[in-house]
Amino acid sequence: MAESYIGKSPQYGYFNKQILSAPINASVTLDRAAADTRQLIVVVGGVIQEPETSYSISAAGTTLTFTETPDTSSTGWIIWLGQLTTSPRVMPGSITAQTELGTSPAADDMFLMYDDNASVLKKVAYSDLESDTAAMAANTVKVRDASTTGVPSNKAVADTQILIGDGTGFTAAALSGDVTMTNAGVVTIANTSVENAMMAVNSIDSDQYVDGSIDNAHLAANSVDSDQYVDGSIDNAHLADNAVDSAEIVAGAVDSAHLASTVNLTGKTVTIPDGFTLGSTAVTATGTELNTIADQYGYMTIWVDAGAMVSTSTAGAASETNEYATNDVNWDYLAFDTGGTEEQAQFKIVMPEQWNLGTIKAKFYWSSASGSTAGDTVEWGLKGRALANDDAIDSAFGTEQVITDTVLSTTNNAIYVTAATPAITIGNTPALNDICAFEVHRNTDGTDDMAEDAWLFGILIQITTTSTIAAW
Repeated sequence: MAESYIGKSPQYGYFNKQILSAPINASVTLDRAAADTRQLIVVVGGVIQEPETSYSISAAGTTLTFTETPDTSSTGWIIWLGQLTTSPRVMPGSITAQTELGTSPAADDMFLMYDDNASVLKKVAYSDLESDTAAMAANTVKVRDASTTGVPSNKAVADTQILIGDGTGFTAAALSGDVTMTNAGVVTIANTSVENAMMAVNSIDSDQYVDGSIDNAHLAANSVDSDQYVDGSIDNAHLADNAVDSAEIVAGAVDSAHLASTVNLTGKTVTIPDGFTLGSTAVTATGTELNTIADQYGYMTIWVDAGAMVSTSTAGAASETNEYATNDVNWDYLAFDTGGTEEQAQFKIVMPEQWNLGTIKAKFYWSSASGSTAGDTVEWGLKGRALANDDAIDSAFGTEQVITDTVLSTTNNAIYVTAATPAITIGNTPALNDICAFEVHRNTDGTDDMAEDAWLFGILIQITTTSTIAAW
């Protein structure tokens, strides 16, 4: 008799199996995808492995990873208790082909959403989303206008207003009073709204002042005195004409420390009171004594002729006399050669007692031998040393100063005068009545390029005087 069954007939089949050969790797690629560790029976070395503890399945379901790598000699197998199937698919047009709602959803309309935490689909009522998606009135923002958690609400914000929180919600208000703000964000501070009590010490300095913003009208009486003046901040450029006269000068306020080294009194009337003393000279109201004082201070020159100079025994310049034939004019001169060996001559003088013992300057009077070319350059140098009683004569000179001059004529019958040398310091700190020894030479190591002899006729020395001669 044929077999018969009440209900559906039995289905026959088998469970899929995957052999694991030794050695078994820590990660095994599955022959077919598995959705969960509990879908498999895994046996290693004859021991059934515990799902989720002894192994895990990758998200794609294609890789099995053991918690501990099996022993290299172990074998095993995997049995699939069920096959991973493909879930239903949303076909093209299955959504777009549906009839549009055409209006806002009703509160009890449902949306289908996926809960990622629970890994399931769930339905959500529109009423749960309505507060976040409903249309809002113009110029409103959505806020939680309360101090507790809850449903947000719409807050209207008018032109130029900002939202201000107070811990219990928000107030929409515009800035007003001393400070206002436009809807472009431009902030304006009202005049006189910032007072001293609102400013930190040293918060405002010259960088914050607009030129011309501070004048007499903005200064309180006696608000600016010497404590507010920076040294050197008040000069002629900051004083109006005739702004300072005797009424502004306190007695004794002007002394030598407050006067420049030169005071120009051109066009000024100076009144000299009786008993006025300048230096050691008493000056009367007539001021005639000033003429005597003026004679005590100034400059003096001393001429030293070539005939008064001595050529040095070592590398000395030649001492010569030349007669200029047309008028039989005879001049002594010293001839200084060009070339690598610089020639020199020396002289000595005692300076006048009016000398202030300071630096001196010199000018050289000279000419050139025949054959020189206009534009040739000659350099002259001069240095000196002071010798007092019992000083050694054979002593080094002071620092030399050099002056450059140029040939102006192609003949040797013209005289040339150099410009003044830089200030020459006499060596050994000169004192009154010291003898001063000098050495002059042609400086061929510099820009001197004249191939002919340079003839020196003499030197004019300028000194500074300070006082009348005292009696011996």
